[in-house]
Amino acid sequence: MDPAVFMQGKIDLGTVGSYLGIDGRVTPELRAHHQRQGVKFLEHFELIPRKHTPANCPDCGVPLATTDRQRDAHEWTYVCINHLLQRKFAFLENTFLGGTFSYGQCSADKIVILLYAWYRQQPIMDLVVDLSLTSETVIYWYSIFRDIACAIAWHEFVPIGGVKDVVEVNVTQLTYNDMSDMDDIDIYTDSEERPTIWVVGGISRTTKKRFTLVVKSIDEDALLPLLQQCIDGNSYVCVGNKLSFIETEVVFSGCGERKNFIHPPKKGQRMWVPADRFNKECLDSKWKGPSPRPGVQPFRKHTHNLTKVWIDLKMHLKTLDNVALADQYIGEYMYRQNVLKEYGLRSKEGFIRFLHDINRVYPGIGRKGMKNRFENILDCNCHECNS
Repeated sequence: MDPAVFMQGKIDLGTVGSYLGIDGRVTPELRAHHQRQGVKFLEHFELIPRKHTPANCPDCGVPLATTDRQRDAHEWTYVCINHLLQRKFAFLENTFLGGTFSYGQCSADKIVILLYAWYRQQPIMDLVVDLSLTSETVIYWYSIFRDIACAIAWHEFVPIGGVKDVVEVNVTQLTYNDMSDMDDIDIYTDSEERPTIWVVGGISRTTKKRFTLVVKSIDEDALLPLLQQCIDGNSYVCVGNKLSFIETEVVFSGCGERKNFIHPPKKGQRMWVPADRFNKECLDSKWKGPSPRPGVQPFRKHTHNLTKVWIDLKMHLKTLDNVALADQYIGEYMYRQNVLKEYGLRSKEGFIRFLHDINRVYPGIGRKGMKNRFENILDCNCHECNS
């Protein structure tokens, strides 16, 4: 079946598995057929190039020619005739498959199933059984997909908040109890220091867009520049107890408006603001009584929405198996919440969006791929940032 036709129907784990051969029937003919189906699927979404797909030499920019590889009729290479030795490039260069086939020798059909399984957040052991792969192989592929998610999460990110919006900000501490499935927990004795990670985060009350970042320090000098990068300067910022020492009024213009509040109360208590000061999502929805005077609305300073973010994030981190990968998992969380959630977290449209995002991160030969970490985004020179 043509991939375009297949994608018009119902897409779930059952239909994808049946389309690509996880139905209990294994013969050499079926295995070859499913492999071809997988290749067609990857070509359809431009995750790998079809033969004769135009491309330019990454060195000199001259259009590349193509040539078949004698030992394998299904593979071919790009050739730059401008080089004296006619330099060759693998057709998978700068794709998400470049350099990966040596690890686990996954066929194209299994790779497509792994793509959909990661999107649906399937447990690793389910794939070990269904695809006859080692857990190390599945973990390896999931890591590649998380890197893609990180790259898109930060390339798509724009400062949250703005005029009439409220951004809740705080930090949380992730301990080994929050990452209970980590393989390296057993190496620590009760008297030794357990792995601890500080995360700073924020959420817009209006859009529910959020950011979460691993930080080495929670002092003002370290955090304030990050908050300035992640939060619109016109926002009103509600900080949690752990960040109460940060003077947000210095950099966020929306915070310097205490004159607009009637009897500014302590944090957590209700205050009254001019009726047009904040978006309705930012107001105190629990207030049911009359206003103390015309033209004012109830408002409360709190970080309750961000508390829910920490709960969701810690649930997401339950599968984290290495402290060093915490920022990768947190980037994946942002991608799912800020990007995929708009399509429905398990919808067909969300899966198609993920496939297109892979092509953006790994655009193929002759174009530069995306960097995938927050600290590298400002100097990213990928094909989108330079366009």
